[in-house]
Amino acid sequence: MIRNRYILIVCAMSCCLSAIAQNVTWTIKPEYDAISVFSEGVATVMKNGKWGYVSDQGTEILAPAYDLAYPFSEGMGVLASNEQSLLAIVDRSGKLTHIHDKLQIDSRFATFSDGLLLVAKGKKWGYINKDGQQAIDCKYDIAQPFSEGLAAAVLDRRQCYCWYYMDATSKAIFHLSDLKKDIYWALGFHDGKAMVLHSKGALFIDKTGQEIKGNLPQITPPEEAAGYSKPALVCKEGLLTFDEKCRAVSFVAKNGKETEFISSVSKPRLKPEHTIIIDGAAPAAEDIRWLSPSAAVVKAGNSKYGLLAFYDTPVLSFSLSSDTLASVFGSSGAANLNIRNTSPVKLEKVDIRINDKSFETASLASGSAVSYPLLLNKETDNEIETKNIVITAYDNGLQIGESKKTVYIKDIPSLSISVPVNKVTLQLGQDAYTVKVQVKNLSDVQVDNVAVTIDRQTQRIASLSGKETGIVQFTFAGSKETVVKTLYISAKAPNTPAVTANARITIDVPLPPPPTF
Repeated sequence: MIRNRYILIVCAMSCCLSAIAQNVTWTIKPEYDAISVFSEGVATVMKNGKWGYVSDQGTEILAPAYDLAYPFSEGMGVLASNEQSLLAIVDRSGKLTHIHDKLQIDSRFATFSDGLLLVAKGKKWGYINKDGQQAIDCKYDIAQPFSEGLAAAVLDRRQCYCWYYMDATSKAIFHLSDLKKDIYWALGFHDGKAMVLHSKGALFIDKTGQEIKGNLPQITPPEEAAGYSKPALVCKEGLLTFDEKCRAVSFVAKNGKETEFISSVSKPRLKPEHTIIIDGAAPAAEDIRWLSPSAAVVKAGNSKYGLLAFYDTPVLSFSLSSDTLASVFGSSGAANLNIRNTSPVKLEKVDIRINDKSFETASLASGSAVSYPLLLNKETDNEIETKNIVITAYDNGLQIGESKKTVYIKDIPSLSISVPVNKVTLQLGQDAYTVKVQVKNLSDVQVDNVAVTIDRQTQRIASLSGKETGIVQFTFAGSKETVVKTLYISAKAPNTPAVTANARITIDVPLPPPPTF
């Protein structure tokens, strides 16, 4: 009987993956030099000194090719040159509307508001619509963005800064001269009120131009016209900030006291159980900008920025095709490691590392799976050997999946081969002989489709239960004289190495009887 040692691999697998990194993946790959704040689900991105747009779903709306790109507002983005010349506007689909007129923009107010964008032709201001057409002629010496249906403007600055508010048809709704104050600046509306700055301070008005009584800090605006072209207004008592619609946001007095006019939304914090691992380490705090509890802009190891998204369900799932592997002792036993993308996004070039071995997928679409052989050797003579393996998945350096598994390996017997007889006697006139081969399944597991081969002849045993013996018969051409032959026998079950044996068979050829006369 020929006995071979085999390996049984029992893998205790945990389907519940590490919450630290398993629920995170790149929504936007780390390939940009900068990613701005998202507005309406779109952010401006910079690559090689040029700007474009990406969505928070990972779609590149417009490849970076422009000197300046301004935040999306009302479904539109604004593209300009370094000299603030308006080049084009773009929608969420990436459709460009090129601007052929020589128009300028104010970088502080370079977003659409109430469907209109503030532009200048020469030294006069006006508005274009989302089709890139002139909606209100460029005829104003001073103009502000629209907000809540109204915009402040000065038609002719020589007329003592005669401010008024107009509607989207350019019709004057009310004049600030009715306030009987020396008006310096008029801002946009928020919640039905707008701030107006005059020579002695500040006040709020409603949409009819009437003053709204209330307690305001003392705000004395600058008299120099140049002060009103800055990103914030430096006043005598402190700093007045305004937004892209020229609405008063807050005033910070020189003593540090802040008065908010538009409430700021506190930045969301990520749940503490979420951790980001890139290239084996957590990024520095200054390299992470949380956008929400489930998204963050992160600087990767290549010094490029990408967008991470966290999911309630695992990004990847791991499983083995079989709990039991059989292999000749000392050789590798194999089972398929199945990896499925359970995230809603396509994963590119996922690096799978199993201890010191590494595999790479070209891509893995949402819901698709890929399999790799997991090979393990039994390295000691102990009956049971325990191995701990770690399966880790990376996407552009980001750890997106990890599973620790314990593997138990033990020796089990396999097939044995024997030839019941070692001598065959030919009968007179017989020109062929048969050899029977016994194959025994030494394991407790059923083995199917066992192939037995001698001298290129193959016979098959359909099934052998545990401990069962099967017999196959081979027929060979007879010999003309007594000889001893060595038969080389091989038996193989599917997905296992072959078991081999040698058998010496004497073929006895009796002498013919002497002739009779």
